[in-house]
Amino acid sequence: MMEVAQTIVDQVLEEVQTTEGPGVENPLGVAEQALQETLAASVIPSEYWSEIVSWISSTGLDIVYLDSHDRIGAWWAAKEVRSMGYTLNFTKSGKVPSEWFPDGAHWEEAEAEARYRLVASWESLVLNGALEKDESL
Repeated sequence: MMEVAQTIVDQVLEEVQTTEGPGVENPLGVAEQALQETLAASVIPSEYWSEIVSWISSTGLDIVYLDSHDRIGAWWAAKEVRSMGYTLNFTKSGKVPSEWFPDGAHWEEAEAEARYRLVASWESLVLNGALEKDESL
């Protein structure tokens, strides 16, 4: 599991380091710009955008996940599991959060598809100890 995570990190770092252009000096800035572009191109309602950006920053995942789909997928999955009384430990999940990126022709379809993929992951999340009961809820 850790090997998979390290491979992903290595791939992202290699891509960032070998990409020519102004973004190489500031990968987090490029990731922030890409996040805004991904949100604008998505079916995610704009009223969620500031919540997404704020959540990504406040959780520290902005330096863990540079890919916009991973960032948004992490936000969405965390929001869903929290609504069920759990927290999601991404380091234990064995999953790439982009698996849960809400994508579809419209928001309701995107949410349903992402929810289906999260439910399909549920058993492995439990087995990996990635879901923790949130006693504060």
